[in-house]
Amino acid sequence: MYVYYSGHGIPAADGGDVYMLPVDSKMRLIEKQGYSLNTLFEQLDKLQAKSTTVFIDACFSGLGKFSQSGTPLNLMQTKGVKVKPLLYQPWLLNSSFRVFTSSSVGQAALVLDEARTGLFTYFLAMGLRGKADLNGDGHVTAGELYRYIYSNVSENSKKIYQEQIPCFYGDDSFILY
Repeated sequence: MYVYYSGHGIPAADGGDVYMLPVDSKMRLIEKQGYSLNTLFEQLDKLQAKSTTVFIDACFSGLGKFSQSGTPLNLMQTKGVKVKPLLYQPWLLNSSFRVFTSSSVGQAALVLDEARTGLFTYFLAMGLRGKADLNGDGHVTAGELYRYIYSNVSENSKKIYQEQIPCFYGDDSFILY
């Protein structure tokens, strides 16, 4: 099973949870209008799928997404929350659960203007189209995809606005295709 999310994210003020948010959300109503990332991970883990891979192109820093012009693109830019959220981590006990995130805690997720998508999403798509097959064996492992995304996002992010470091959690030897 593959799950992909691209959008807004923000930690709760107490750091106990993080939420995926629709564009028109109100900061004071994140618990009602957003969807808990902890809940998502718990529910996906309960499905006991043969394999679960989650791709998240959102920052959970409280910062907004920024375009190449340096312009914030969402509602979070006005009140940055700098807490490290506590997350349910199914990959620690379930070797078939993997998560790729677009940025580290405290970093904004950047937009690649010419592609009209997130920087992470752009290189995720290119990697899944074969560019991440680093050893040329016709298969892409989670580790190969992560190394491809990490290298390209971290390098290109500095040219756009600021450093963005993608993260990976789980078994990197899993063959994605």
